[in-house]
Amino acid sequence: MTKIPSRLIKDYGIIGLAYIAILLVLRPVFLGEYNLTASLLVVTVVHTPLLLLVFFIGEMGVTYVLRKPFSYSDTLETRFKHFVLCGAICIPVMMVLLTQANAILIHGLGHAERAWLDQNGLLTLKWLMPCCSSCVVAALIMTVAMTALSEVRQMRYVLEDLKAINKMLEESQENSLSPPYQDTLHEEVTLQGNSRNPLRLAPHDILYIESTANYLNIVYFNDSELCQTRFRSPLKDVESALADYPFLVHIHRAFLVNINFITQVTGNAAGYKVELLGSDKVLPVSKSNIAAFKEKLYAAEQPHTRPEASSSRLRGKIE
Repeated sequence: MTKIPSRLIKDYGIIGLAYIAILLVLRPVFLGEYNLTASLLVVTVVHTPLLLLVFFIGEMGVTYVLRKPFSYSDTLETRFKHFVLCGAICIPVMMVLLTQANAILIHGLGHAERAWLDQNGLLTLKWLMPCCSSCVVAALIMTVAMTALSEVRQMRYVLEDLKAINKMLEESQENSLSPPYQDTLHEEVTLQGNSRNPLRLAPHDILYIESTANYLNIVYFNDSELCQTRFRSPLKDVESALADYPFLVHIHRAFLVNINFITQVTGNAAGYKVELLGSDKVLPVSKSNIAAFKEKLYAAEQPHTRPEASSSRLRGKIE
């Protein structure tokens, strides 16, 4: 079901209050051509809830009418476009509500209709124009501020996520845990590809597979020795042949990695990077693969995780 994140509503509140505070500090409050001396009371009682209501209406329009729900995990460009669209909806709504609020404050609740009538009592929209520039500025400030705040939120979420992942990896490395796939620990597969010489090896020994043009670089352990072989085959064919081994995860269009050998995960909102035990190679995790990567990683790190045989080979390698 499409819904507005509660965190986003709070962020709108933060930006709205900050905007009102800036108005109070930088200049007195003007409504139309009238300078109100009780500016603090007017802003607090009228403008603040009005501005927050406008932001919420804009977000409702984007989320429900246009079916574009906001997500902090979206790219910076996607989030910016979301807030631009929200601001475009906010401007006419803000102009209408602010014009009506001005008429009520100036003429009283009993003459609220004066916001839409000229001196001859005919329908007019000319009273909207004095509010246009201030509404455009408010929408612009909202767009920029919300984009910046969402970027800060995303960076914070990424750091917390990476911290949790690395803590889990550290705890796993410190504990002696039984191998998860006992029945496949010494099992071997044959990779045929487009080569006349098929490659036969144990999937548990594979460190990572890198796709380069029509070839694959397969890096694997032979006892304690780190080996590499060049193999002619599309990555998708090898991935299909290794589909029964869930510890081999597609993290990037060019990389398949054995998550049992991951020692640390770094990166930022644009994508993660994994470091491998026994190798200086740092592999990228593309943004589109982060969710699936984490799901496999957390599943593998449950009690009964890393293969003892792999750990012993790597221990010999690094020592």
